[in-house]
Amino acid sequence: MSILTLENIHKTYFGKRVLDGLSLSLDFGDRLVLTGANGTGKSTLLKIISGQEEPDTDIGLLNLASGTVIGYLPQQLSSEPDPAKTCLSHQRYDDLMLQMRSLEEDMAEHPEQFAELSTAYDQTIRSFEALGGYGFQADLLAALYGLGLSDQILRRPLNTLSGGERMRSALAHIIVSRPDLLLLDEPTNHLDIDGIEWLEEWLSSFSGTVIVISHDRSFMDNIATHTALLSQGKMTVRAGNYSEFKETEAMIHFSRERELKKLQETLKHEQKVTQTMFSHRKMNQYHSREKRVAKLSRQINEVEKNLVSEQTRVKFSFQSDPERKTRSGCLIQAEDISLSYDDNTLFSGFSSSIFPQDRIMITGPNGCGKTSLLNIMVGSLRPSSGRVEINSRAKIGYMGQLLQFNSEVNTLLTEVRQADPGLTEGQGRDLLAGYGFREIDVFKRIQVLSGGERARLYLCKLLLQKPDLLLLDEPTNHLDIASREILEQALLDYDGALLSVSHDRYFIDKTARKIWGFIGVQVQEYNSYQSWRGMVRAGKANISVPTQSEQSEIAEKENNSGRKNTDTKQIAAEKRKKAAEQRQIIQTLEAIIHEQEAEIKSMEASFAEDTPAVVYEQYADLIQELEENTTSYLELLEKKDS
Repeated sequence: MSILTLENIHKTYFGKRVLDGLSLSLDFGDRLVLTGANGTGKSTLLKIISGQEEPDTDIGLLNLASGTVIGYLPQQLSSEPDPAKTCLSHQRYDDLMLQMRSLEEDMAEHPEQFAELSTAYDQTIRSFEALGGYGFQADLLAALYGLGLSDQILRRPLNTLSGGERMRSALAHIIVSRPDLLLLDEPTNHLDIDGIEWLEEWLSSFSGTVIVISHDRSFMDNIATHTALLSQGKMTVRAGNYSEFKETEAMIHFSRERELKKLQETLKHEQKVTQTMFSHRKMNQYHSREKRVAKLSRQINEVEKNLVSEQTRVKFSFQSDPERKTRSGCLIQAEDISLSYDDNTLFSGFSSSIFPQDRIMITGPNGCGKTSLLNIMVGSLRPSSGRVEINSRAKIGYMGQLLQFNSEVNTLLTEVRQADPGLTEGQGRDLLAGYGFREIDVFKRIQVLSGGERARLYLCKLLLQKPDLLLLDEPTNHLDIASREILEQALLDYDGALLSVSHDRYFIDKTARKIWGFIGVQVQEYNSYQSWRGMVRAGKANISVPTQSEQSEIAEKENNSGRKNTDTKQIAAEKRKKAAEQRQIIQTLEAIIHEQEAEIKSMEASFAEDTPAVVYEQYADLIQELEENTTSYLELLEKKDS
């Protein structure tokens, strides 16, 4: 049964049509992820569904199932927060509590009106229970904790919180209000990886319908039952997650290319036959063939129009250095490095090396020191202790989060020609065209570029360096999905070493062969992103978190009701949740142990007389990691059985 139906929806801003005859139907329980380039109307569509905006008048149909409750989280919160409110304040809950208390007092003081007041009280109780009843505050606390808000933040007035903290609080309130249709506009923007994983788990178990706008491809893969692409006012919807959507798109594109090639060959043959008919003055046959040629030309134009978006995408590439393939040895070596500021230690005792062909991603929670570690490895920041040795022959290309150019008043063409004086104007224009800067765009000044355009121009300059090692700090931050995927392909084709900071799980899985993962103040090397996350979860299994009863106690203190939450079902549910989390950690460790055992076996098979000493060191480290993981695994099994 459909909860939402859109038919022929149009929306125009200042003469520009953003939505052009859009149609969509969603059933109860569907989870639709909505993607597309910036400015294509994704947020506008959510605003229309939520009632924040109206579609163009007298055109189209928007129908919601009767009684549908909508929860809507925009990209930006518009209203200023009430200084008297905290994260635990919820207007609907507070109003119902006051209404119940008032009705209870009225029934006690006015027994002659008991029947009338009792009816009103029953209605209020039903509304209160529909919201979650006395378990609502405990659910709200669980959501706030899950999204990464601490006790200290929860008790502060909302107007003292950062924009990201307020957004997380708003998200928690929306998801525990039990909406039938949940509309989320870039909900992962202000979440760290723990918050994202919590939200993924919650959405996957949510029984209502969800529409999510996101550029986080792993998030989309983990939650979607359907994926939609919004482009040029039209929407393409397919069952499955984002990766499945892309696979289908690739097959359709391949089919269209084959169709185009076949049509072009047929057109060439028909043109030849037509010319022959004309030469022999067979005018009837000639005119008949002319019509066939015209029809084929129209078909070709239509297929080419469908392919044009693929052909005009940004294309990144890296020039190969023939000498690089003959080089060997370490590019950068770090020995026992640490970094501290005042009394705060970011990381300590880290040692590792970077070799040609290495693909390493640095990952960890916000503020742990990822960028600082990258800057130490490139030599722009001194460690508090230890040493870093950089191969003097290595060419290093570096792209930080703050992108600086020769001059902000330079045109794009001037900037790339200054980077490589040997480029002619034509070569410079061709190079920039590959990065999406065409025609008069090459004469733009750098100071007027958007964040994404600056990132593309900087990558363009990196191409000219032919680096042995690329150091990238959050390279996908300002790129849309299409550009991210092309960058990923370019990095897969790039034959040098890579060291990058990233929180983009899809990008990491696609390009990394090793992970430098932060856990506390320790940085360890892992074989995959999932191995690192498994160890993070295993570590958290031993950390004390607020129990359900503790959460309820905090909640009751906040609303001053004096009522204790004695709902044993909630406590049992929390126990089941913890047991499920423990099973997930055990399964993750099993996978890590299996992967490490396979890698150890592979390394042992590759040992020879000329095997470098560093490989044996890596082998020893892997053996130690396997032992530690096995110990953790056995301890968790004992806890599970006890």
